[in-house]
Amino acid sequence: MAQLRQRLPRELFVPGFVAADRTEAIRSLGSLLIQHGIVDDGYVASAIERERLSSTLFAEGLAVPHAMGLTARRTALAVAVSPDGVRWGDDRARLVVFLAISPTDREQFQSLFDRLVELFADPTSLGRVVRSGTDYDAFLSQIEDLFDA
Repeated sequence: MAQLRQRLPRELFVPGFVAADRTEAIRSLGSLLIQHGIVDDGYVASAIERERLSSTLFAEGLAVPHAMGLTARRTALAVAVSPDGVRWGDDRARLVVFLAISPTDREQFQSLFDRLVELFADPTSLGRVVRSGTDYDAFLSQIEDLFDA
């Protein structure tokens, strides 16, 4: 779990997130990643294009947008919790995890990604995390509890 805290610093966590649609959500989280020197504009544009080709909405309200290539300067997550959901095509995303992956972290990060998707495939788990998503520490604690369960 230390890896998650390292990859998701407090400044990349957005509780009470509101966006009109998935493109606005990706741009908003992408701008946070740009501000922190993690990605550039091209990475965000690639993520929007990737989303246009095929939705990254998983399970019950989890969206995991990402660029088509591993071009981030360093690996990080920008996370938005949207209790009311962001319109994501015909569905709604309540948890948006924008992945920024550097070429050197692919394998290490893949295991964390797989575990998160597995956890959030359960609507009950996703609901618990979204409800705790008003506070950074509570959010991470809830994920840690689910990892340990």
